[in-house]
Amino acid sequence: MKSIWRWGNIGIKLLLVPVLLVVLLREMQAVSPDLLLSGSFLGAGALSLLVNQLALLAFAQRFRTSLAAVGFLLTPIPALRIHLQSVFYFFVVPMTVGMEAARLMKLASIDKAFSKVGITAGLLLDRMIGVVPAALFFLASLPWIDFETVPGVNGMGIALAVVAVGTVLALVMAWFWRERLRALASQVRWTAIPWVAVWSLPTHLLFILAVGLVAMAVSPDTGMFEVLFVVSAANLLLVVPVSFAGAGFAEAGSLGLWLSLGTPVEAAVVLSFIPYALRVIAAIQGAVWEVAEGGIALLRTPE
Repeated sequence: MKSIWRWGNIGIKLLLVPVLLVVLLREMQAVSPDLLLSGSFLGAGALSLLVNQLALLAFAQRFRTSLAAVGFLLTPIPALRIHLQSVFYFFVVPMTVGMEAARLMKLASIDKAFSKVGITAGLLLDRMIGVVPAALFFLASLPWIDFETVPGVNGMGIALAVVAVGTVLALVMAWFWRERLRALASQVRWTAIPWVAVWSLPTHLLFILAVGLVAMAVSPDTGMFEVLFVVSAANLLLVVPVSFAGAGFAEAGSLGLWLSLGTPVEAAVVLSFIPYALRVIAAIQGAVWEVAEGGIALLRTPE
């Protein structure tokens, strides 16, 4: 019975992802009927894909650096492969921690003698360190944002509320997991953390640029600082390990923030799901790599 539920859950998610993408395309048509075939959008989309690939390389390097902080050494190609494969599992395994579960399995198979506690500590570091650039970019964007766009709507208040919700949820989870977190923290070489933080900056900046290129093609009135503001705030919500088919608090928070800036509903929906679409592209690459390896190992884990 558990097996039927699990595969049914996965099947629903695999169907829901293309449904969400179809909705995204329809909303783009609503924004501008000729948008998808326009030269400006196609050019921006192609450039965005290129920048997104650079972001994926940077994410893989941060992944390597996080593992190095616990003594697990990984070369660049396996790091990129495991990162892309784990993005695929991010969409099909319950909760966003499916990404970490896939990484743990693959890393443990590379070095069976290495402590799983140590690997888990490196994975947690890689996930949590993303808060640093997200918070920095969010704060840096605030002076450039016009929060008076919508009469009667406190855009600054909504922005701070979104960040506060993510922060409170993260702190609550940290409190419940405090003993486990303390044990994991003992595995990390703290002198290596600054290097992990440094690699976090280009990873997020490149991803935000990839989102911004498409966002400004979809909505010409949108500025890069607005993209920086919304995507950074949404990335803070990715710390909360709750999602379904890859969509969760980040997309909901992003939609609310775009609407608070006065973005029309159709455009706000499209803009809030551009990061989702870029992650889907990464997940497809990971799925191809997984299947080529004889794959879907995590989904075949015994009950």
